[in-house]
Amino acid sequence: DQVPVPLRAVPPLAVGATGLAQLNLLPRNDFFVSYYGWTAAQILPGAAVALIAVVLLLGAGLALRADHRGGWALLVLLTPIGLLSLHPLAGVVDGLLHGAPQPAWSAYATTALAVVLVGPAVLPLALALRRRTVRPPAAHTCPTCGSPR
Repeated sequence: DQVPVPLRAVPPLAVGATGLAQLNLLPRNDFFVSYYGWTAAQILPGAAVALIAVVLLLGAGLALRADHRGGWALLVLLTPIGLLSLHPLAGVVDGLLHGAPQPAWSAYATTALAVVLVGPAVLPLALALRRRTVRPPAAHTCPTCGSPR
């Protein structure tokens, strides 16, 4: 079954549109140029948004062809995406606890620890769930090529 040409063109166009949209998400620094440019707290969350947008769009493009490698890529990249967006995540955690605009170091440490522990744990969990849902091939098929004997 062949996917129509306009539908095949959607993922590359969406990736290009996401790249152009990222330029608008960068902080404005038009009139004042100095040694102190954009800080990591401004740039890293934008990089996380760009990374997750590209992974989701490519995953959706692959899913159109019944290929689920995009989901696995998302699972593998959850930890880097979480670490890139550590400042906003720590702000959410600290904002819920104290209402402070700038997260404290304890919120950063707690959030980083949670991201580092939860992110890698999701992939083996997904592998275990997939192993339970995928049926082994029947005994009368060739284990190498899958053809009936």
